[in-house]
Amino acid sequence: MKTLFKNVSLTGVIRPGEVYTFTEDDDRGCGIDCLEYMYIIRSDDEIAPALDMEMFTILNDFYNFTTFLGHEKLSDDCHRFRVKAIPKSERKHIVYCFYLQRIMTFPE
Repeated sequence: MKTLFKNVSLTGVIRPGEVYTFTEDDDRGCGIDCLEYMYIIRSDDEIAPALDMEMFTILNDFYNFTTFLGHEKLSDDCHRFRVKAIPKSERKHIVYCFYLQRIMTFPE
C-alpha cells in the first residue's frame, strides 16, 4: 500500500488506554459517519496505516493525496493531520484534514 508517512514520527499522539477515531470535523459534537466504515485506533503505530487506508482506499475515488503536511494537537481530545490533495473533479491542490478524536468512556 502507498504511504506518505515514511520517516514520520507519530509517537506520543495516542494516550495509553484511550481509544480514538478519525472524523472529518474538529468539532466533538459532529456526528459519526456510517458505522460500516468506523474503526478505533488504540496506539501510535495504528495512526499511519489508518491514514493510508483513509487516503488510498476509502477516499481514493475522490482525491489524489500527494504530501503529508504535518499534524498538530488541537486539544487533549483532538489532533489534526493535514495532507495536500487534488480532488479528482478539479485540478488544483487543497489541504485535506483528518481529525483524530478521542472517544469518551462511559464513566465520563
